[in-house]
Amino acid sequence: MILLIYLKQIRKDYFTDKYVFINSNNFDFSFNRSNPSITSNICVICNKSKHNIIFQPDSLEKILSPQSNSTISEFDIDNKSHQEILIADEIHKPFSQLTIDKLSLLLNTVQTTFKTLISANFKNIVIYSNSRFADDYSHHANFEILTIPLTPPSIFQEIESSKILVPIVTDANDLGICPMCRIINLETGGPRQILSTSHFLAFSPWAPTYPFEFWIYPKLHQSSFASIAENEIHDLSLILRSTLGGLDSALNEPFFHLIFHNSVNDSDGEIHWHIEIYPQLKYNDGLEEGFDMYSNPINSERSAEILGKAARKELAHLVGVT
Repeated sequence: MILLIYLKQIRKDYFTDKYVFINSNNFDFSFNRSNPSITSNICVICNKSKHNIIFQPDSLEKILSPQSNSTISEFDIDNKSHQEILIADEIHKPFSQLTIDKLSLLLNTVQTTFKTLISANFKNIVIYSNSRFADDYSHHANFEILTIPLTPPSIFQEIESSKILVPIVTDANDLGICPMCRIINLETGGPRQILSTSHFLAFSPWAPTYPFEFWIYPKLHQSSFASIAENEIHDLSLILRSTLGGLDSALNEPFFHLIFHNSVNDSDGEIHWHIEIYPQLKYNDGLEEGFDMYSNPINSERSAEILGKAARKELAHLVGVT
């Protein structure tokens, strides 16, 4: 028996050397969307915070303690590393069930922590989240903040690509020719747009690594999440809650990873900061693992259509429009 797979397109990333094979214009909803089994059903945060237990994994002292509307796990700072897990709610809830106020509070706490680490001269600060039940912490909507000893390769590649595309980096922002600013202009109102708010744009990238992958960018050029204002945090909460709610509604609550891409803390390491969301709807195959080339069963335009419809419905509900 011969199995024929028709490759509709090969797409290249906006800037990097990543290639994606687009297999079809239609997404098969019988496609494997089952969530992989988690390593444990035990919620570490609940078990520890209820009893205010202090424990010491590796060399970091970890203290779990409830604070107002959020539970924060704090790590002692040494000269090399720092890690925190910021929790939105003591109740087990995914991002798609948080109120805008609760999500805004969480993002404010993340930003405050981020600024504190920057002022303490920590480098290579990464912010990310795994969706609920992906690990022992993610029963709660949470963000993890971690400092690492090197610039993440994906961030480094974005920085280097921006330098190549805009050789005079110091003038790029003044001239309004940041490469991603150009992409935002291209995607606004186009077939890959998912949702637009006052300050942010959510869209499916041209060459997505993951089915239904989408990005959220500030419309105006900003180099870091640390720089956004209070009203922008509220607006970010609105678009993040709407798109993640739409993702859960359209695809039956898939696992996902949520990643902040920020500029590194030096004068020569600036990018247009943004958030990338990677739904985990399939396993990597040999093409991806062995050759660093990716296949996607749905194109960006179709996934944006599906997610956009669901996200707009979520947004209408959140703002009281029926």
